[in-house]
Amino acid sequence: MSRKSTLTNMLRQEAGAVVMTRSQLARALGYEDPHRIDKYIRHLTPVVGKKYLISELAEEIIRIGR
Repeated sequence: MSRKSTLTNMLRQEAGAVVMTRSQLARALGYEDPHRIDKYIRHLTPVVGKKYLISELAEEIIRIGR
């Protein structure tokens, strides 16, 4: 399984959907402050309200590094 698919599956399990909020992403990555993960969503466009596609989030996390 690729790194992206592993990360995508982990995030989907956390969110219970294919989209997630900044707060959900922060919690999934172990951050208490959602502002700490802004670097991952800076260049993404929300698809539903303030929710982002998990596949795009996974790409950004891998691209930027953790």
